[in-house]
Amino acid sequence: MDRIARAIEELHDATALWEATIPVHRAPDERAVCEGKVQIFRLVGHPRAQRCFAWESENGSGERTVHVVLRLPPIDSAEDAVRSVIPQNHNGVRRPDRRLPMSKTQTDRIEKKTLIQAPVSRVWRALTNAGEIGAWFRVKLEGEFAVGKRITGHMTYPGYEHVKFEATVERMDAEKLFSFRWHPYAVDPKVDYSEEPTTLVEFRLEEQKGGTLLTVVESGFDRLPAGRRDEAFRMNDQGWAIQLENVEHHVAK
Repeated sequence: MDRIARAIEELHDATALWEATIPVHRAPDERAVCEGKVQIFRLVGHPRAQRCFAWESENGSGERTVHVVLRLPPIDSAEDAVRSVIPQNHNGVRRPDRRLPMSKTQTDRIEKKTLIQAPVSRVWRALTNAGEIGAWFRVKLEGEFAVGKRITGHMTYPGYEHVKFEATVERMDAEKLFSFRWHPYAVDPKVDYSEEPTTLVEFRLEEQKGGTLLTVVESGFDRLPAGRRDEAFRMNDQGWAIQLENVEHHVAK
């Protein structure tokens, strides 16, 4: 436990206080990155997160790795935390027939894919209808999406209702491409992000046998201020992995 606490403190420059051990049910592709138990630590001195999830895993060479995931939206459980590290840390197994890992060759771009068992028209509605995206993204939006329009709202994730949502729609090519610009991981109410460069978020839809291939790409991280670039990339990489599962579950209802 001390090894994990030290890793947390070195990574996030905050005091880590152990609170609990949680057993997690793991899918086959999650067993290589988690041995079945996740630790919850309270963070003292972290500017945003009050808690984090952490655990160790061992690779085939006997080397052990400490995984640390902050408890910040959309990650709210140990299972969420374990799922979030698979695309970026596990190279041997992927989610069968559905999840494809992001490219590791760039730090400027996040790309994730999922095959949703629903028609393109249904997935398009889940992405572009303000009420529907609000349900799975956990955001209450004011108004509807329209090309060139700035849309605002606030997060509905418990404990983060103070976080504002702001985006400007770039393209809405019906049932093919939906894109907007925003300030990534803009969660600190004390920071004015308005003068920073934005990133571009693109949702691409392709009809496939068995449903719709949904690809989300977020690019432009290299233009962000150096002081928060890595954290924004890391947190959104984790976040999009969870959000793709959220939209998939939403469409299946």
